[in-house]
Amino acid sequence: MDVNKKILSIIKIKKSASIADFIQALGFSRAYINRILNNLINKNLIIRQGKTNKTHYVLYKKNNINFKKIYKIKNLNEDFVFGEIKLTTNFFNNLPDKVQSIIYYAFTEMLNNAIDHSSSETVEIIIDQNKNNLFFEINDFGVGIFEHIKNKKQLNNHLEALQDLLKGKQTTDQQHHTGEGIFFTSKIVDKFIITSSNLKLIINNNINDIFVKENKKIKGTQVSWQIKKNTQKKLTDIFNKYADSDLSFNKTEVKVDLYKINSPHISRSEAKRLISGLEKFKTVILDFKDVNLIGQGFADEIFRVWQNKYPQIKIKSINTNKIIKMMIGRVLNN
Repeated sequence: MDVNKKILSIIKIKKSASIADFIQALGFSRAYINRILNNLINKNLIIRQGKTNKTHYVLYKKNNINFKKIYKIKNLNEDFVFGEIKLTTNFFNNLPDKVQSIIYYAFTEMLNNAIDHSSSETVEIIIDQNKNNLFFEINDFGVGIFEHIKNKKQLNNHLEALQDLLKGKQTTDQQHHTGEGIFFTSKIVDKFIITSSNLKLIINNNINDIFVKENKKIKGTQVSWQIKKNTQKKLTDIFNKYADSDLSFNKTEVKVDLYKINSPHISRSEAKRLISGLEKFKTVILDFKDVNLIGQGFADEIFRVWQNKYPQIKIKSINTNKIIKMMIGRVLNN
């Protein structure tokens, strides 16, 4: 008798089966059945659900959502939610510690943002998986992240709020938050998406690029991300990349192309908007990828006026073409 096939057949017939069901049907010991079940789980053929004596097993289906639950935000603790998911699902079975550390950090940081900032009464958690990846989604139904930032910082529109968010170390609650959670989470996962109001921010680390798209307007905020189960990334590597020797978060990287409004980077006002808030860092990396031209006023505002105001801050430019190098050089020479 092929025990694996028999167990799969029992689950298929009953839709959901317990260890007691398998023991009664097959006559094997609990320990032996457990070994077979764990093997089927590791092969992504079945899923374990429930706790202790309520544990049951269902067939794994690629397109099924494996965890979906709505929580009331009042008095909600992100550690409690993560612990419940870990106990009632098989998402983290056999994952290396470094991957579990990334998942724990990203999940608790993003859920904490919804709890503290969304003004929503509830939050929806959705988690799915396939053979190689884990997928997470957190939905709140509050004011919306870009609307919240716009109002708190008195910005002109949602795009400016999105741009402000990307810099890192930006927060509307300095007393309780550092503004690091979204920045580091977006760097460590494979793909990170924030959808709110009518904008969608996509950070795709698989191709090292960032996109901003118009989206059908939604209420609240949807934050989603995915990560490979066998990722070689380490949380400490990302922290160290943007930290000093004392582990302070003092380095940021800004994609210049995202800070234009329907025109090349020409004006001083565009430059001021780009560098606003960057005085909190010791090192600022300006990435000029996909930027073909900058104006004299734009370059002067950053590399002379702002740099003279903050001489202790190191500005590093990367992916600059000949025209941009020339413009920056002219400002520095003058």
